[in-house]
Amino acid sequence: MLRAVVGAVLSLASSAAIADVSEIRAAQQYGLSYLALMLMEDGKLVEKEAERAGIGAIA
Repeated sequence: MLRAVVGAVLSLASSAAIADVSEIRAAQQYGLSYLALMLMEDGKLVEKEAERAGIGAIA
């Protein structure tokens, strides 16, 4: 019985994560761990990949 309840709760929680996302937000701080995000922003890599995937222009 407990497994069924836990399974139901997890399935409901995971279905909320599937929702369409219209905005990507990332914190910008200084440090080596944020270097990849800074390079992605500088090279506009997210925008380029969105165009390649056929999503279209994003702001």
